[in-house]
Amino acid sequence: MLTFADALHQVATDAQSKLPAAVHERLAKGLLLAEQGHVWVEEDGKHGMVLSQDGRRWHVVNAACDCPDAQYRAEMTLGLCCHRLAFGLVRRAGELMHQPPPGAEAAPAVQVSAPLPEAPASVNVRLMIDGRECQWTLRDTDEARLAERLAALLARYPVEATYPRSPSAPATETPVCPTHGPMKPSTKAPGSFYCTKKLYFGAYCQERYPAQGA
Repeated sequence: MLTFADALHQVATDAQSKLPAAVHERLAKGLLLAEQGHVWVEEDGKHGMVLSQDGRRWHVVNAACDCPDAQYRAEMTLGLCCHRLAFGLVRRAGELMHQPPPGAEAAPAVQVSAPLPEAPASVNVRLMIDGRECQWTLRDTDEARLAERLAALLARYPVEATYPRSPSAPATETPVCPTHGPMKPSTKAPGSFYCTKKLYFGAYCQERYPAQGA
């Protein structure tokens, strides 16, 4: 039976022979991410998370990726960034490990199997995706890493907050950012508020009251 490392390199070699040369550099970076254990595949096999090359954030990967390379260079690389390639390599390597070698007789069916152990850390999140309410389950062996993946997921599907507006008088209560709590009143625009907190990747939160464009 193949080891994961052997299966990973076999899949990468096969992918390099089939993909255009423009993608080979990203394939090499994706292989490195996979070898370093920076790829997480969900139980459904279709969704997952891949750590960025600088180790600062997790990218949500399914049929696409939220990284700039996948979004702005899709025509040149067929939309295959190193994160999508890393995710595909790990998923295909896992499938390859469980395939019987050529010419081997099929193993008898197992009647009873032991249940998989429960993940040490897990969280269920209800999200609105394309107008549909979905439940997303994240599992991990490390709570800190799970928190990073959860933050990345919530950042991709932000909650559209609505606040009460009064045409005759300003709001008497301090507006609340749905992620970080009470906002700070603006000294430049009386009657408006803004969130002073930073997001997980370092940028400041863009939550405003009243909402921009309102």
